[in-house]
Amino acid sequence: MILGFLCAPAAAQGTKGLNVDYGQERPLIKNFELAISEAIATTFPGPFGQVQKPKGVHLPGYGYTFMFLINIRRGMINTPFGAYANEADITPEQRKQRIEGLKDKLVHLLVAQGSRLTALQRNESIAICALFEESNPVNPDENLNKTLILSILKSDLDELASKQERFNELRQRVKIVEY
Repeated sequence: MILGFLCAPAAAQGTKGLNVDYGQERPLIKNFELAISEAIATTFPGPFGQVQKPKGVHLPGYGYTFMFLINIRRGMINTPFGAYANEADITPEQRKQRIEGLKDKLVHLLVAQGSRLTALQRNESIAICALFEESNPVNPDENLNKTLILSILKSDLDELASKQERFNELRQRVKIVEY
């Protein structure tokens, strides 16, 4: 019985996740980062932009995580006399539409490219964390922040991704958290 308790930590770690070749995974992560950047660029053109480009990591036991930051008020003009809004300001409705559009593109990206991340185990996930900030240097009380997290399990991708007629069901399995 004592031998069983001593061997339990080694058995719990398993050997399945230890055989990941991170040198081969890096180009796959880079390609996924580029695909996210393209989705952002088509949704938020002009003065909108990425403050932090997408960065991805493989976390053993969890899966892949990609994170980026967008500053919606990138169009502010800073002068020695203060900051002024650019003519490219958008309405709250337009802002909401663009964030929703990006969310749809990221869901498609998870479904279309998620199966290419080969080191992903069946019980692991792919997650995209989008951070939106809207800082107003003229009136700091109007600062707005939003976080969007999208994730899907590898088992869901394996089960439904190859079946085009079940794409909508797969989209429903993407977990979306917004706050």
